[in-house]
Amino acid sequence: MSIRWVHLGGYVQGVIDFSERGLDGAPLTATETDGLLGRPLLADRPLVTYLRAAEQPQFCLWNHRNGVVVEGRQAYRPDRWHAGVALLTDCRILFAVGRTDGDRTIPVGLSDVRDVSIENRLLGETLLVETADTTYRFPCWGNLDPVRERASQLVETWRTAGDHLDRARRILDRLEERIGRGDGSGTCSLFETVEDELDTASEIISSSPGADAVLGEEITTVRNDLTALRRQAHATRADHLFERAERRWDDRKLEAAFDDLEAARDAYSRAIEVDAEKPSDEELIQRRDTVLADRRRLASAPLEAAEFAREVAAATEDPEAAIRWWKTTMNRYEIVYTLDWGRDRPRFDVDREKARDALEAAVRNLVEAYCRGACEYANENVATHRSDTQTPPDRATELLDGADALARERVPDMREDVRSLRNDIIPEESTTDGRLPGSGVTADDR
Repeated sequence: MSIRWVHLGGYVQGVIDFSERGLDGAPLTATETDGLLGRPLLADRPLVTYLRAAEQPQFCLWNHRNGVVVEGRQAYRPDRWHAGVALLTDCRILFAVGRTDGDRTIPVGLSDVRDVSIENRLLGETLLVETADTTYRFPCWGNLDPVRERASQLVETWRTAGDHLDRARRILDRLEERIGRGDGSGTCSLFETVEDELDTASEIISSSPGADAVLGEEITTVRNDLTALRRQAHATRADHLFERAERRWDDRKLEAAFDDLEAARDAYSRAIEVDAEKPSDEELIQRRDTVLADRRRLASAPLEAAEFAREVAAATEDPEAAIRWWKTTMNRYEIVYTLDWGRDRPRFDVDREKARDALEAAVRNLVEAYCRGACEYANENVATHRSDTQTPPDRATELLDGADALARERVPDMREDVRSLRNDIIPEESTTDGRLPGSGVTADDR
């Protein structure tokens, strides 16, 4: 034990450096100071009983007359039978003043300390501990430089670790706000930033058992909050992806919808992997199962929709309705044929060769539907004695134009049949005897 002391009026006042000895013995456990008179430090109980779990004493200072002065508030002085004590630990500075009517203790957390300095007096030195709202003055005989140096180091440790912890809390609040309003942009980097801040704070206090016990608990609390929020973020993102997949499916953006369903499945899986309570595993698994069921339905839906349209078109007798349904069939098979184009692992239930054959068949059936419709309208024109010389281009002409354009683009071998049909049912000019070519109707009969 290293005791720096001098005699002042018969009393011993000094500084003990615990780094040079163990923590057993005076002044933590002894009831009296070393020295000629053996004056007790405190009246109620030894200093050691004030220590928290894992709290490590660094220095102990005492005086026999002055006690501690809190500027602008009060001076706490020991009675004639006891002493004033300042115990520096890795968590705080504990001022204690022994009195027969009850000891006075004033704990000052190192996180609240702004500065530690020394004021030289005529006889001895005074330790100054500055906080945001006051300064604590503790006169002491002995060399206080090592005390100030160690206290400043500990204060900086608490300040730096606390700054990182505060930044982690602020970013966590921003994360919670973003996730609450459904804004997932940039959340991954923010999660990483919080983790980095907490890791840095943990590293800073790792060499201080007391700081680790106090701040470590706060860091653990923030980590737990971060973990819970991470689970919630994955679940919320999955919910939004699933909702967007439904909208894209309705808008016939099938591949984009499939992408969202797969992303939602993965997000639910990541949420389940995070060790947190809410949402529960059962709820997340149920949501993921719903996504997987929709994924299976979407995989087969395009082909089923195309086949349904083909069956309806084939069974439809009305010319206009048949044309609409064969158009729908053609469009749906075009979608089926192009799905997963270029992908190594197809996701949709599609046989591309069969889809190509079905698409070509739908195109041919649409050409034929145009032609059948044109024939019916032409026959109607003849039955009602209408001709193009009296009316605008009729529906038969429009349908044949559509058949010709489609045949020219998709099935060139059908184009000759379309032209032949046009020559048969659409008269371009009257004959010299007044008959319309191919109609058997004279101009006078109209």
